[in-house]
Amino acid sequence: MKFFRCLPTFPLVAVLFLGGCTLSPEAIDRQGRDAVVLINYPDQAGFGTGFLVQHGGSGCAALTAAHVVEPSPDRLYLTVAQDNQSYQDLLVTPAEGYDLALIRFQPEGSGDRCPYVGLSLGVTQNMTVGNSVWLIGYPERAGNAELRLQTFDGKVTTVELPREGGLGIAYDIISATGMSGGPVLNHRGQAVAIHSRADRDSQGNEFVKWGVDIQLAFQALSLEPPVNPWVAVLPGLSRSLLVMLGIAGTIAGGQRLLEVLGQTLKRQQEEADRLRQQQETKRQREEADRLQQQLEVKRQQEEADRLRQQQETKRKQEEADRLQQQREAQRKQEEADRLRQQQLEAQQQQATFLGLPVVPYRYTTARVSATGQVTPYKANSPAGKYTETALKLPAGAVPLAMVAIPGGTFLMGSPESEADRDSDEGPQHEVTVP
Repeated sequence: MKFFRCLPTFPLVAVLFLGGCTLSPEAIDRQGRDAVVLINYPDQAGFGTGFLVQHGGSGCAALTAAHVVEPSPDRLYLTVAQDNQSYQDLLVTPAEGYDLALIRFQPEGSGDRCPYVGLSLGVTQNMTVGNSVWLIGYPERAGNAELRLQTFDGKVTTVELPREGGLGIAYDIISATGMSGGPVLNHRGQAVAIHSRADRDSQGNEFVKWGVDIQLAFQALSLEPPVNPWVAVLPGLSRSLLVMLGIAGTIAGGQRLLEVLGQTLKRQQEEADRLRQQQETKRQREEADRLQQQLEVKRQQEEADRLRQQQETKRKQEEADRLQQQREAQRKQEEADRLRQQQLEAQQQQATFLGLPVVPYRYTTARVSATGQVTPYKANSPAGKYTETALKLPAGAVPLAMVAIPGGTFLMGSPESEADRDSDEGPQHEVTVP
């Protein structure tokens, strides 16, 4: 059960001054758990923590670390630990330059208000080294075991002006994967930071954790902080007067003041939403133009590559055709040279007789011995055979073929002593054939 170490004198004054009391660790844990949310994806690994905050706008608002929502901000699920209710229709707004993101959602049937009680805001710069702080979140468990909320405590180790990413407070709390984006609470149960990351030594061991300053987070996200109308309108009044105003808080004037302040804050929130919507529209248009330009550059590059490839293919084909033509021309030239050489060799080998072409000729003749014995034999013509082709012969005529007789001198006729000699065989004499 929640209890306090200090109690105001009047119940209504407690509403105004409750922020000055210290809560027990049990109360801090209970108050923090009611505001924590689980952020995950329905179809991929990865999850983180966030928490609901009190703010001056409409609907519900949760803060978390930007690196929790970066993978796929349009596919997130948010589950409120208080009632285990899940929401998917989310408006995610990362804060540029900070490890910080705002998630807005509107539970059905709740109108403009948020049915959940978010954490109130503390002042990070009011923290000092050695102050106690608490971190609440969903640490990853081995073997994909069911996630369970855990609360760890520790001490503040550094408070400084926010540096890169909005980190302004460091602490020695034990943390684990999955707790990024969880609330860092002070002794009053107020959120003073959004858990971001850990520093590591040279061996990779975590030795200090860092959180984003909660006040800086509201400024970076243009998020209206919750307003205590009495403190906002009457900051200079004495405690006694504030007590009196607290007791009289239900008078008509106070109610009217609350209504006016509420309307003013609503108008301011609507204007801020409109400006953010314009900026988002402009960013989306610029992103679309950038992507279109990238696609056009890529298309032009691909077209240039395609044309270069076509030109290269054409060049290679022309080169292949040229080489093929060269080889074909060389082959034809070599064939023509070979035929000419054959003709030349044939002409050189062609036998002639008296200027006439002759071919080798083999014929049968006879030899007569001194005793009158006849012996037939085949002999080669020393000069060869010639066939007359220039004459125009009638159809069926036999071509005129002659055997060349080599020139020389021989003895014509038969001797007078030869038996059975006729008178026309003499006289015997030498004949010279040129």
